Amino acid sequence: MHMRISWLCFGGALLALGLATRAAPGDQHVGAELLADVQSVEAGKPFTVGVLLQIQTPWHIYWKNPGDAGAATKVDWDLPPGYVAGMLQYPVPQRFEAAGNVISYGYRDSVLLLATITPPAKTQEKTIKLSAHVSYLACSDELCLPGKAAADLTLTLGPATPANEPLFTTWKGRLPVSGDDGQSPISYRVVGQLNGDATAPFALHVHWKDASRIPPHLQFFPESEPALQLTDVALSTQAQETTVQFNAKVFKGMKLTSSTLGGVLGYADADGSMHGIALSMQLAPR
Repeated sequence: MHMRISWLCFGGALLALGLATRAAPGDQHVGAELLADVQSVEAGKPFTVGVLLQIQTPWHIYWKNPGDAGAATKVDWDLPPGYVAGMLQYPVPQRFEAAGNVISYGYRDSVLLLATITPPAKTQEKTIKLSAHVSYLACSDELCLPGKAAADLTLTLGPATPANEPLFTTWKGRLPVSGDDGQSPISYRVVGQLNGDATAPFALHVHWKDASRIPPHLQFFPESEPALQLTDVALSTQAQETTVQFNAKVFKGMKLTSSTLGGVLGYADADGSMHGIALSMQLAPR
């Protein structure tokens, strides 16, 4: 299997797609609901919230790295004093391909974006109101609309009894699992190193511990790095090894925000749900 993609700037990619943009909200195409995996909040005990986005057909929205075109879907939180939101967790995306070999990553139909909320160790509030403010770009084959949505949730103080279990179990199962722990089905290594602003070849070698568990139709989803250009990405599997090759270059006058680049090796199960393994690639000396 082979895949070739390149990263373009957002505006240029939209031109390549032949899409029009309007400074109008896309809210009518994406609905938002805020849910929690508990019925009530217990002081000092973290719980999970999810922003459920329902996306009308034929529209789609984007992953944290939109790819060649699009804009990342983001969530800003409005929480009571002392409450802390963890990093937003994105399920493994789908891969979209448009004319001109323009590749983007995102979601159709629905997605649950997850975050851990940690309450303060002590709280006197009997009701806890949480608010999520979502910004996104909704695109169809012909049009892209920037949109915003807001959703609120009010919980009470009390024992952290479970809620919405099937929904959270399903979407937590679609988050990428770590490729660096002992339970991972793979081991991997990265060959290559950046040198100034010169283009450097890289190869990510993934070894599958069990040949019978290699998923078909693997896809590679790199995370975004503003200073980095990736080109000529190709993926292939032979025997028990999957190799992801790409060229990397730091834009002139820019610096990497990190010496490592994250990515997800993704695949669909029998019902089309996406799953994946999170990888970390060392691109430059620490």
